Amino acid sequence: PGPAPTGMCVPPSAQVWRRIPSWEFHKANVDPGRARTIVRCAQLADRLERLCNDSPVEAQRKLRTLPGIGVWTAAEVAQRAFGDTDALSVGDYHLANVVAGRCSADRSTTTEWSSTSNRSARIAIARSV
Repeated sequence: PGPAPTGMCVPPSAQVWRRIPSWEFHKANVDPGRARTIVRCAQLADRLERLCNDSPVEAQRKLRTLPGIGVWTAAEVAQRAFGDTDALSVGDYHLANVVAGRCSADRSTTTEWSSTSNRSARIAIARSV
């Protein structure tokens, strides 16, 4: 929709996602559990879009009530769909090492993440590249 660079695409609508047959997910190497989660979210698209009206914490809590949506996925959605700059992708395998490495001389340091800013983590990642 609208003027866009050549090759730029938009994601399919929820209606299109609901109609994708299981073998297409299989051909794309999407396991059955993830395929079910995708289709279920597409079926609930109208309700999920209304989560933008909730607080980020409440929206993530509601997202996590869906089978297949955990803390990491809820944080990723909150960052992108809700604009929540403080949603940290807890469980992101490399995130703790990268941020801890930027904050100390020991680049192999790991740490547990409980409450920090996604924005700060992303800045640390950008500076480590």
